[in-house]
Amino acid sequence: MNGKIEAMKFLYEMDGSILQQTGQDGYTALHWAAHEGHVAAVNKLMEWDPKLGGMTPFIVAAGQGRVDVMEFLYAKRKDLLTQTTNNGDTALHQAAYKGKIEVMKFLYEMDGSILQQKGQDGWNAIHAAAQEGHLAVVNKLLEWDPKLIDSRVAKYGWTPLMKGAMKGHVDVMEALYEKRKDLLTQTDNKGDTPLHLAAYWGSSAAVSQLLEWGGGALLDIKNNSETPWDKAEGKPEIREIMRPYKPACGPCCVIM
Repeated sequence: MNGKIEAMKFLYEMDGSILQQTGQDGYTALHWAAHEGHVAAVNKLMEWDPKLGGMTPFIVAAGQGRVDVMEFLYAKRKDLLTQTTNNGDTALHQAAYKGKIEVMKFLYEMDGSILQQKGQDGWNAIHAAAQEGHLAVVNKLLEWDPKLIDSRVAKYGWTPLMKGAMKGHVDVMEALYEKRKDLLTQTDNKGDTPLHLAAYWGSSAAVSQLLEWGGGALLDIKNNSETPWDKAEGKPEIREIMRPYKPACGPCCVIM
């Protein structure tokens, strides 16, 4: 899709059903027009079939940072703010995943309540941003709603700090920790702390930073049965980071 309106007109006149055709990726012409930011093509396609606005081009445009396309589509369908993908993601989730702050600003200005939108498994936009390491997005979301720092992924109980720790995004972790020191010892639905999760996922930079902040006491916290040290089984690099924080246990003690 390169925005060639005359070619589109020719094809449409030959067979109007081509508007519904999809490629191997499942995209229609409207998806690709939105993806590439061709507002004129989007306009023409929707002129031919207004019902196309009920599909997901709005979300595609959000992920690509195409605010102009989103403005055009939103003017025709206000309910697009709550439209979801098959995975339950809204345009806000996609923008957060991709770090598209201008898109997020547009969406927030349209309806501030979208900050509370939950995707599949109960994800919030701030979880997506923390997982992908988009520090500016995390900061903007917290500016709009400071309470998002306590937002949980419903299915697992993960906080934004936990998501950042799992993926080793230390800059995101630092921004969150600066606001709330107690985040270090919060636990998810299984009793895991951010250190448990960072150790399990092998995020060495996150493990190092968490221990620098919380010290060896973090290694003593158990979920139902395991400490962060236990979670690092089979990960020698992680255990080497933890070792200096392990308490001495006598001259005959050997840490395995």
